[in-house]
Amino acid sequence: MMQLRNELSVVRWRSNGAFKSPAVIRVAIGGYLTGGGLYHSQSGEVVFTHVPGLRVVMPSTALDLCGLLRTAIRCDDPVLFLEHKHLYRQPYNRSPIPALILRSRWTARVVREGADVSIITYGAVVHRAKSRPPNSSARSVGGNY
Repeated sequence: MMQLRNELSVVRWRSNGAFKSPAVIRVAIGGYLTGGGLYHSQSGEVVFTHVPGLRVVMPSTALDLCGLLRTAIRCDDPVLFLEHKHLYRQPYNRSPIPALILRSRWTARVVREGADVSIITYGAVVHRAKSRPPNSSARSVGGNY
């Protein structure tokens, strides 16, 4: 972690833009698995989101993974590519291999717009939030789904 924070992420800044540091570090991360011990279910991604110069992405579907990975490979900055372990085993996450997909910008994807409540999430929880009925009352938003 120290080499990511102190070396790789600051190459462009230290060289005043003369050098690039294109690197993609793929990491399986996340909980939601039965039998995962104390250290196998932690989600420490927030630590890396506070590192200047390091791009952190976490896809929520197989198509997101495909597009983000191809974009990350073409990026001149270091990218920490976090893949939620829960998504590896989900049947809803399977899709045919697409043609060349690139994400043109490093922006979030809006799954469904609402008028009263906004749910902002990432990774494997996007599917859980998306499967929630759109006409749920405001009282049940914080409940189990």
